[in-house]
Amino acid sequence: MARSTATATAARRPTRVEDARRRAAARRRAELEVVARPSRRITPTAVLVALFAAGVAFTALSVQISLIHRQQQLDAVRSEITDLQLANKELRQKESRLQAPAEVLRIARDELGMVEAKPAELVTPATEVVGIAPTTGPQS
Repeated sequence: MARSTATATAARRPTRVEDARRRAAARRRAELEVVARPSRRITPTAVLVALFAAGVAFTALSVQISLIHRQQQLDAVRSEITDLQLANKELRQKESRLQAPAEVLRIARDELGMVEAKPAELVTPATEVVGIAPTTGPQS
C-alpha cells in the first residue's frame, strides 16, 4: 500500500516542468483579452452604396444594349442605302442605253412590231374636169 500512496501523491503534485508550463500558459492567458466579435450587421450606408452600384451597373448595361441596337439599325440603313445606290446606278445606265437612237429603233421593231415608214412620195392629183370644159378660143 505504500506504493499506491506514493503514486497517488505523485499524481497530485505537479513536477517542476509541469509547474513552469502552467505558469507560462497563465501568463499567456493574461496577455490575451476577450474581444467582442464585430457585428456582421449590414449598415444602411453599405446598403445604399450597393444599391447605387447596382443602379450604375444596370444603367451602363442598358446604355450598352441601346447602343448595340442603334448600331444594328444604322448598319441595316447603310446596307439599304448601298443597295439602293447600286440599283440607281444600274437604272441610270439602262436609261442611257434606252435613249440611244439605235436602241429605240430595235425596241420599236423587235418588241413593238413596228415597221419603218416608206419614204415620202409626192403625189400630184390627176386633173379631171367635171362639168363644162373651158374653151380655148371662139367656137361658132
